[in-house]
Amino acid sequence: MKKRILLSLLLIMTLLFTGCLIKRKTSLQEGTPDLTDENSFENINVMLLRGKNWERLIETSPIAADLFLRIDGSTATIPVTAELLRQFYGYSDKQVQSSPFINHSTTHQAYVNLIGGILYSYWPYDYTQPVDKPASWKLAVQGMRDVAGFAADHGVTLGMEVVNRFEHYMLNTAEEGIRFVKEVDRPNVRVMLDCFHMNIEEDWHGDAIRATGDLLCHFHIGEANRKVPGQGHMPWDEIGKGLRDIGYDKAVVMEPFVKPGGTVGREIKVWRDLSNGADGERLDREIAEALQFVKKKFVG
Repeated sequence: MKKRILLSLLLIMTLLFTGCLIKRKTSLQEGTPDLTDENSFENINVMLLRGKNWERLIETSPIAADLFLRIDGSTATIPVTAELLRQFYGYSDKQVQSSPFINHSTTHQAYVNLIGGILYSYWPYDYTQPVDKPASWKLAVQGMRDVAGFAADHGVTLGMEVVNRFEHYMLNTAEEGIRFVKEVDRPNVRVMLDCFHMNIEEDWHGDAIRATGDLLCHFHIGEANRKVPGQGHMPWDEIGKGLRDIGYDKAVVMEPFVKPGGTVGREIKVWRDLSNGADGERLDREIAEALQFVKKKFVG
């Protein structure tokens, strides 16, 4: 279990620092991870808000192309596979075969196995509109039941992300996420937690994680001000213990937002440079340090 958690640390790589799209032979300095050293991540998380960015990805995915253009506020987890290295990083067959970061016993095709976010509604909620939580909840439950079957046919898990009250009103706590998922009552509809949002809404991170238990399908991490783990006061020991207590063996996504500007900077409300003027080299170094920090806290 320790090995699995270690290998499941991810980087949400799209538009993190500079707003760069997926490109071949790019590095963290340009917004995508360098997959050639010990600081690599096993998976990459991509935003599906910009469907036009993922035309090449869609070609290798079992999910219908038009679904990418309709889903709002969502992310997808894509294991780093041989095919992904070839397509987006220009790796030769020899480079792929020699890469220590490929599990050749699984698959050689890039694929989507999880779509998560505020799939039960839209994000961010427009609070100039009236809020009728009971009515919206009922509609959302039925809507997720309707789409869950289609997703299941393609081996896709749907993660219901629990977010803070300022971004949406529906699912603000782990308890609400659990209750919603149980009402949907579909095996591929699960709970998705984010310690940034939990820091606002939960009494204790560890208790919320343990309450969610095996319903937890995906986990986002970052400091309270959106910096990388290790640069703030988030209770990482408590979070790590909570994940170990439930035997969590799925993805952990590092989700920092430190640069203002661009679509993501606007949507995430980054109004100042949280990197203190860091250049690409320094951002690379901080990501590498954060990865080692999280490994220590979560795996030991």
